[in-house]
Amino acid sequence: MEANEDERMEEHSDVDSDGSDNDGAHSESEGDELVEKEIADLKDKLCQNPYDYDSHVKLIAAFRSTGDLLSIREAREKMAKNFPLTPELWLEWIKDESGIAANDEDKAYIFELFERAVNDYVSIDVWIEYVQFSIGLLNSENGLQKVRDVFEKAVSTVGLHVPKGSLIWEAYREFENSIIDLIPEHELLEHHQRILNLFKRQLRIPLLNMENTYEEFKQWFDEVNGNEKGWNIEDVDFGYNKALIELQKLKPYEDSLIYSNNSYEDFLKYIEYEEANGTPPRVQIIYERAILHHCLTPDVWLKYTKYVDFKMKIQSLSEKVYERAVRNCPWVVSLWDNYIKCLERFEDTKTKIQLVFERALESGFQTGDEYRQIWLTYLDYTRRKTDFQDEKEIEKLRKCFEAAKNHLNNFENGDLNGVLLQYLAKIEAKFCKNIENARKIWNESLLNRRFISSQAQMWIEFANLERLFGEEEQFRKILMKGLQSAKDYPESIGETLVKYEREEGTSIDSLDEVMNKYEKVMTKINAKRQVIAEKEKSQLGEKAKEKIKQTQKQELKGKRKIDVANAADTSLFKKPLPPNEATPSKKSKVEIEVDNKSEESSEISSSKPNFLKPSSADSELKKLQTVFVSNLDFNTSEDTLRKVFSEFGEISELRLVRNYKGLSKGLCYIEYSSIEATKTALKHDRMPIDGRPVFINEVGKKHQFQYQKGLEKNKLFVKNLDRSLTQEEIREVFEKYGKVKDVRLVTFRNGYSKGLAYIEFEDELGAQNGLKADGMLLKDRIITVALSNPSEKKKKAETNETMLLGSASLSHHSSSNAKPKINIPMIPAALRKKIKPADSNGLESNSNANDQHTSLKNSDFRDFFKK
Repeated sequence: MEANEDERMEEHSDVDSDGSDNDGAHSESEGDELVEKEIADLKDKLCQNPYDYDSHVKLIAAFRSTGDLLSIREAREKMAKNFPLTPELWLEWIKDESGIAANDEDKAYIFELFERAVNDYVSIDVWIEYVQFSIGLLNSENGLQKVRDVFEKAVSTVGLHVPKGSLIWEAYREFENSIIDLIPEHELLEHHQRILNLFKRQLRIPLLNMENTYEEFKQWFDEVNGNEKGWNIEDVDFGYNKALIELQKLKPYEDSLIYSNNSYEDFLKYIEYEEANGTPPRVQIIYERAILHHCLTPDVWLKYTKYVDFKMKIQSLSEKVYERAVRNCPWVVSLWDNYIKCLERFEDTKTKIQLVFERALESGFQTGDEYRQIWLTYLDYTRRKTDFQDEKEIEKLRKCFEAAKNHLNNFENGDLNGVLLQYLAKIEAKFCKNIENARKIWNESLLNRRFISSQAQMWIEFANLERLFGEEEQFRKILMKGLQSAKDYPESIGETLVKYEREEGTSIDSLDEVMNKYEKVMTKINAKRQVIAEKEKSQLGEKAKEKIKQTQKQELKGKRKIDVANAADTSLFKKPLPPNEATPSKKSKVEIEVDNKSEESSEISSSKPNFLKPSSADSELKKLQTVFVSNLDFNTSEDTLRKVFSEFGEISELRLVRNYKGLSKGLCYIEYSSIEATKTALKHDRMPIDGRPVFINEVGKKHQFQYQKGLEKNKLFVKNLDRSLTQEEIREVFEKYGKVKDVRLVTFRNGYSKGLAYIEFEDELGAQNGLKADGMLLKDRIITVALSNPSEKKKKAETNETMLLGSASLSHHSSSNAKPKINIPMIPAALRKKIKPADSNGLESNSNANDQHTSLKNSDFRDFFKK
């Protein structure tokens, strides 16, 4: 295989050298240098952050431009290691490998790629390609059975897909029909029976256009003289009628998905219905469809994993779903948490659970709380598996707690309240029967922290532990000490002490002692609280006074403007009244509120001079000269932003928002030296920076797109476009119908096309002419064109012939009896019957947003596990 690749590269090189002059060679050399530099930069980025999704995609594209097939494969393997690949990426990879497949070993590798592809996402398009490629096995040993095995796996995986599942079933039947000439006469009846069973199985499933399948079945039944063979058609009719009724119940949910462009909310409603009414395989397929469009939504993975854990209870299935979940959303600690619990529930090996835990620690959580959560889950598991009769195992558990504590010390607020140490103290007291170790942990590792010792609840926790597993007298001593140390709510300790002495105390003197200390402590605490309350009250008064002044200034400022306007006939300005003749002003709303809340407001004078110097507007001007930029690539630097935005005017200040680790949050504030520069920058909203459309807004305003509602007679809405089409290419297609004013391509947040576009014409006539493009085949996709009507309500399809459900359905221009056929190109010509080409509408969509995950590796816990 490598030799073939080298020969292809040499041929490619020869053609280039023969067909170019010196200038062309120089230009090509410069281009190669730019590509090599881009590849080097992308490799550096991925070395620093292997979870940079966009850099993986760009690196693969750069290698494809060079034709270096080995490097392309290596780049794809590295990406697939950290991320699931979209169906489009898998098909692109398979297509490249198929082009150089020269022997059985190469074909086996392609089969391996297909298996990996169908395990990442459930995609009808990938399965169609897979079953067609598998037909190449027909001439191999047991080839027919191998092909049927792939088809069976396909129908069991996606055969319940309501809009597109019929494509797989039809492909299966077309294959069986295409080989009928190879079947010996004595086996012909059995072969017909196989096709009958395929019809019967499909017609029991609620699928789109199943009426057409039923008509095809009746026609085939007559052709093979089914009545003469003694076949009973009644059971087929029973299953078909039952599935048809169920399809009518599912159609509203399918319609909602079409109108909302597969919104997550509509998927949730669909899932809720299926969980209440459908079978587990049907529930599974709707979850898979939701994941295909919302793979980066943690909630759908959490719901899906919970369903397979507690409803299906199949270890291989649960493990497979969890593996895909943590690859799609590795930053979600709850998924890792539940994954470990799932493995423990199925009693998997400790080595495997430990491996999953280590992967979780390296997945790049953002907060110390998340790391603490995953550590607690693993410590729970370890405790449950510890034999407390074996001192070696107990010591190993203690070391595990020590490793957790050291690891969490690397994070801010990793374990501020000492949750791990409290847990360990409880284990020492309850399971190890060692109250001395428990006391040592509390006294030397917990209560020596001022933050913990000042909390009354901590002292109560320690005291309760002592009461359960230690001595009563120690319980009382701990509470007495806590009464003196707690700063927040010592009364909770005092009440606990008083209750204990009343119910279990043996001496009135001990009760008097407790009451005396309790009163002294509360006297001091209440005195401090009074001081704090007075201080806060004073601060409130000062703030209220300032607010009143500002309000009165604004009111007086408005009054001065009116007075000046009224006095224009006689003089430019009114003379201020003497202080003793100042006109009393009415109390403002703020003053009234303060009167109700604070006695100090009564001292504030309700009169003032008739004019004051207006306050400075510097802060307001600064706000007007600042823009807020969002949806930035996490790797975009300040230098890049300064270079891009300085084109609109001089920048006074640029502030890139970062998290506590110093990493970009994808947000930025840019202050210009003039308002004109700000206005210019605002005009470039959604311009691409580092491959992402960025949102540019005024400070304080959220980014919201507000489009015209209602019917727009000069604008067309186009669906099912190939996602590789650019705005310019779409404009070229529609300009022949009239003068195009604007083309807006609908994209995901990462800039990838959704396959939707709005075409705005100069007049209504152009839009009316543009409707002729409805049903046009554009880049192997049948596009849908309609007048833009954003406020149009969702409607149910009147008939199955006039409503499309999914991209694999029949065009509504075709006849109701028409049926898509699957092209099976790899059947030998001698075996091939007349098979019509498939009516394929292209690939399903799935785009991963650019997610930044920081890989964290800590030698402490790695060394611990090696031991």
